[in-house]
Amino acid sequence: MIERRTDWLVLLAIIAVCIISFGILIPTLGFYQDDWHEVFFAFQHGEKGLQQLFLYDNRPFAAYYYFIAFSILGFKPIAWHIWILILRCLTILVFWKVIKLIWLDMKWNAAFMVWR
Repeated sequence: MIERRTDWLVLLAIIAVCIISFGILIPTLGFYQDDWHEVFFAFQHGEKGLQQLFLYDNRPFAAYYYFIAFSILGFKPIAWHIWILILRCLTILVFWKVIKLIWLDMKWNAAFMVWR
């Protein structure tokens, strides 16, 4: 029972730190300098434009991710920043779970490892 409560506390702490660290500024953020070429090619040329852009950029399969992401998230920066915040939280949670699997008897050490 205590282990389950510890897991919930660590989970809530990770989410809270992510929101405090990154989420507070989301309403004031926009697209950045290196984002504009993806936005332009997706908006002006669609899927073919993204494929051509990433072919020249040596990442041809990235076009499929961006095409799906633009289809779901659209062209609003706030949606993209919320998506990235979710991905950051998920990355930390996966790291924490992997550390817990490696160190079976050291649950608190795994929790503290996330914060380092």
